[in-house]
Amino acid sequence: MRPYLSYSQLALYLDCPLKYRFRYIDEIRTDGVSSALVFGKAIHRALAEFYIDVKEGRAFSLARLLDGFTEAWEEECGRAEVVFRKDESFAGLLAQGKEMLGVFARERLPTMRVVAVEVPFEFKLENPETGEEFPIPIKGVIDLIEEDENGTLWVVDHKTAARAFSEHQIDADLQLMIYAAAVEQLDIVEGREKRYRFDVLTKTKKPKFLQYRLYKDDLDRRKLYRLVTEMWKAIEAEAFYPRYAMHFAGCAWEEECREW
Repeated sequence: MRPYLSYSQLALYLDCPLKYRFRYIDEIRTDGVSSALVFGKAIHRALAEFYIDVKEGRAFSLARLLDGFTEAWEEECGRAEVVFRKDESFAGLLAQGKEMLGVFARERLPTMRVVAVEVPFEFKLENPETGEEFPIPIKGVIDLIEEDENGTLWVVDHKTAARAFSEHQIDADLQLMIYAAAVEQLDIVEGREKRYRFDVLTKTKKPKFLQYRLYKDDLDRRKLYRLVTEMWKAIEAEAFYPRYAMHFAGCAWEEECREW
């Protein structure tokens, strides 16, 4: 079994338990990496560099932001074979990423005070009601922590998405639930009022920069604890089954799934 859990692991099990088995139990390597995953990593790297510049007081440069994305895109594509959709190409996604970051720069500046960028965490979930501790640590990285003019801390997750988020997507996403539990372990936010936000760049024909502000409390932490503990019980019980109705066509493990 895995020595730790992450958002990616939990999200994959929710998406399709059999995919989780192929990826994390059987460790079956796929022939390539989806363009969406590689593209998202490159955007994240460019945004991290942008916020580090802001934190360190360097003047904003759109050229630097776009050059950072170009370098990240080229490097990420060089790490593995990228699986492009029929309507995609290396050059096309490079141009799309630059356009999206141009929209980001117009919509996002000026920014709040940047407290921290790319903050690693590792912690064990606690049941807010009983204090019971989940035995498997959860690891990850918080994209951004900012402070507004009122001294409130904003814990931010960067997303790239095909379209604007629905209310259901926002409520169901585990990422900010995990962030809300993780920040309680960080000295830099101890005793501070905290809010949470998705910053989303859409890959639509006309890209948009959207922000979704959320508040997380003990109810969300209870929900997260219950969800993670129940998922872990299912994983330990080897409850791995396919969700054909969701993402069968084009699945990275389509051949293994057909043989299952």
